[in-house]
Amino acid sequence: MYLNNAIIYAAVAFFPLQYFAIRFFTSAYDITSLLLIINVLLVSISSFYVSKKTIIILSIFVITECLVVLIFNIGPYYRFLSGILWLSALLLIITNGEKNHKYSQKIVFQIILYTLAISSIYMCIEYFFVIEPNTSKRPKAGFSEPSYAALALLAGAAALISMTLLSRFSKKYLIINCIILILLLAASFFAKSMHFVTFAIALVIIIVLWLSYKISIIKLTVFFLIVFSIFCAGFILLSYPHYYDRVNIFVNPASMTNPSLLSWLRGLDQAIVVLKNSPLFGYGIGSTGYFDFESAYGDRLAYYRIYDLTLRDAFSLLWRLIIEIGILPIFIFSIYLLSRIREFRLFLINNHDDKNFKYIVFNFTFALALILGCLIKEPNYARSTMFLGIFLISTVSLKINDK
Repeated sequence: MYLNNAIIYAAVAFFPLQYFAIRFFTSAYDITSLLLIINVLLVSISSFYVSKKTIIILSIFVITECLVVLIFNIGPYYRFLSGILWLSALLLIITNGEKNHKYSQKIVFQIILYTLAISSIYMCIEYFFVIEPNTSKRPKAGFSEPSYAALALLAGAAALISMTLLSRFSKKYLIINCIILILLLAASFFAKSMHFVTFAIALVIIIVLWLSYKISIIKLTVFFLIVFSIFCAGFILLSYPHYYDRVNIFVNPASMTNPSLLSWLRGLDQAIVVLKNSPLFGYGIGSTGYFDFESAYGDRLAYYRIYDLTLRDAFSLLWRLIIEIGILPIFIFSIYLLSRIREFRLFLINNHDDKNFKYIVFNFTFALALILGCLIKEPNYARSTMFLGIFLISTVSLKINDK
């Protein structure tokens, strides 16, 4: 148990250090992801027992995906092998979640908060003292891209607000939380990422859960203040061309100039083609970008001579999953995710006096935001953001205390 917990804490600590990812051809495998796989394997080995449920689910998934690849035969086999290994690892973490929740929620919370705070400080230093003014470069600290950095920081910000709202704190800790929150939001702004959308969605979900029991005037006031603040922040951000160009989808493709928006919409075009031809099971793992499809957004990328930009990952994990495994597995995962959110709501109602209450609120919200952010625009299976999000969402103990 001590070894398993040590591996978990190390995995969380390495989460912002994607810079140290192991490179293999064009792929990057984060240390966090590898450590969490080692942990779940150790849990299975140490118990000398693998549940029938786990064996059946993994077998059905692997056999189904092999058959789909054999039928459509789209994409190179090395991409299929890589994809099925990482997706199977994520599936193994989910199915073994109930066995792996004996780690300290407080320690995980502290590691996440400290590493995010340090990353934020480093990004601020990058922005003001390292990156030359009037350049397109953005701070990213130890993350592989500014977008991943912003996702982590904004997930932390959403989790910190949720924890502060739902828990009791002394004035001292409220002040500390506010300082860290401002730091996270400032560094996220410097990263210039659209994950402010992820931040808003995650925060609204938690607040709606909070409002779903014991509604009061104070709760409603706080809700409307936060929603109003989100709208104001969105209005301010959209006044910057950098953000406006990334969400302005109501224009002719020939008028679009932002590569990120063009890539995201081209990924949607890929997904629509697959939904028309093989909606339930997709075209097979590794097929993204390896079949012919029409896209005005792709034509625009070709015009700018960057057609291959994110062609092989569709720019969005949701689009990539639709393309490669279809809507049936996505539907099943959605049911699982909604069931965990329901369990979290029941935990909020019944366990307010739990000594780990505030840490569980933070860790669960943080994980939920990471998963949402990946689905929106972070398509890589093996990155630490997806693995840590899945690990926490499936292992955070939401057991209801007997009264």
